Amino acid sequence: MLTLLLSLAAASQGCQPVVQDLIAGQHFDVGDVTISNTGDTLRIDVELSARAVHHRHATIYAVHIYAGFGPPPTNHGGNVAPGQFPYKTDYPNGTTAHTELIALSDFGAECGDTIQIAVHAEVSCDSHPDETAWMFGNNPFGGGQWGWWLDYDLCCTSNASGDMDLGLSDLCIGRNCAVTVTSAQPGEVVYLFRNEELILLGSGYTEPAFNGTMMDLTGSLTLLRSKAADANGTAQMNIRLPASIAPGTIFGFQAVAVRAGVPAGISEAHYAVAVYDSLGL
Repeated sequence: MLTLLLSLAAASQGCQPVVQDLIAGQHFDVGDVTISNTGDTLRIDVELSARAVHHRHATIYAVHIYAGFGPPPTNHGGNVAPGQFPYKTDYPNGTTAHTELIALSDFGAECGDTIQIAVHAEVSCDSHPDETAWMFGNNPFGGGQWGWWLDYDLCCTSNASGDMDLGLSDLCIGRNCAVTVTSAQPGEVVYLFRNEELILLGSGYTEPAFNGTMMDLTGSLTLLRSKAADANGTAQMNIRLPASIAPGTIFGFQAVAVRAGVPAGISEAHYAVAVYDSLGL
């Protein structure tokens, strides 16, 4: 079994995501790229938009992402080469959204640093097949190549906010295993959900019980467990996924705790996300 684990803790208040247009064919706004980070993870969400009137029924077939210090890599001709970007995902059947979670330790970054990001996508639609799309940024490519890369300031999350981390060491198919949520507030109730759909930043299911908090999990949700955190702010829960799960299933896991006392009296849900892609079971 090949298991891929990615984890993300919620950004504290004041760390606002950066949203940039995704431009296809040099001129057409076909969607958005949303960039955010926590103390140890960079998150990049690429999503096509229904407003893309010139690219109806658009589909993404590949995403290439560069994140690091300095401009993105170029080939011998001096052109930016997305094929050399370190984070690459192909979608043979197409998709309308992609989420990339990158550990800042991959390239030695930490909060307060300014890093450089470039996002490239291969996009097709009814009237414009096989288009190149780039995230708009403040640095245009040189020479005759079109496109951009972006300077992004890594936001510093506050340790005092108690942003949670979710850990799951195995996929737990057909057997019990432990899920551990740390950095919760002592005594608060932590709720653990899962889905089998896309994870989109602030675009998922709205949970009425959490004062309308917009979660990142989309589609149908299953509440797996809830437990009060101990005196150290740790909540450990046992879960079991059905043995009938099909190979290639993508899972989203999100832990939520509701906290009162934020501005406007709206409770704030802190969360963590883990995505598992199980292949070859």
